[in-house]
Amino acid sequence: SVLCSKLNKNRVFQTVMFSCLVLALFLPDAWVLSNLPNNDPLDVMILIILAAFLVEFTVQVIGLWRSYVGSFFFWMDLVGVLSVPLDHSFVVNSLPTSFDNAVVMRAARMAKLGARAGRFTKLVKLLRFLPGMKDVGNEGTARVISGVLNRALAMRVSGLIIIMVMVLPVFELVTYPENDFSMKMWVEEVGEVAISAPHELAEVMSDFDAFFAEKMYYPFSVVLHFPNGTSRTEAFSREPPVRSQNRITIRAATDAVDTGVEFNFQLPNQIDALCNMML
Repeated sequence: SVLCSKLNKNRVFQTVMFSCLVLALFLPDAWVLSNLPNNDPLDVMILIILAAFLVEFTVQVIGLWRSYVGSFFFWMDLVGVLSVPLDHSFVVNSLPTSFDNAVVMRAARMAKLGARAGRFTKLVKLLRFLPGMKDVGNEGTARVISGVLNRALAMRVSGLIIIMVMVLPVFELVTYPENDFSMKMWVEEVGEVAISAPHELAEVMSDFDAFFAEKMYYPFSVVLHFPNGTSRTEAFSREPPVRSQNRITIRAATDAVDTGVEFNFQLPNQIDALCNMML
């Protein structure tokens, strides 16, 4: 217990944990913003950060049992530790990337918001590096009271900010994607034309491509699956994304054909990552 208490107050230990905190907050979004194709180095770093947070959490539980366990920092640290694996490829790749309707897309959006909200709880760790947030010892009464008030105020303000960040984006779920039914409509159109007038498929795909010319996302591939077991793949004029996580598939199935169109969401995801970093 004494050793853990001394380790928790060690400047080198605090510096290492602060570095891990900064990486946990910004590294996943910086990776998306950089458009790096391979997530293996990121996954390794996330596991290292997770291990460091677990060590810090254990050290604080053992060394500061009475003042830490059950406190505000305890619960925020616990949520923060549990949110770290949500940025790992194993979890990210398990989220659906093929959507039949907007309801499934909203569910995937909710999962991403959960990961983002959990990451924001780690901001509470920054409070320990602010003036007046250190544990007070045998000091004057006025200084002790001032430290306690600063600590209580900082915790409440940070808690309110975190709750706002977590709750406000939830209201976007009812309109995400923002009433954009054009993707589904074009996918259905491609499927119908592929059955009724195959010779006009190239023209429809050209119109499809032109429709999304000024949008931040666009189609790059279509796959048609027919009941007899055959399939047909066509490419649009623009390139697929470098990162597989930027691929979104919109599907439309009928008795005659199962149509799937892949969209490149690289730019929207990069803008989302940039906004997360700016927060």
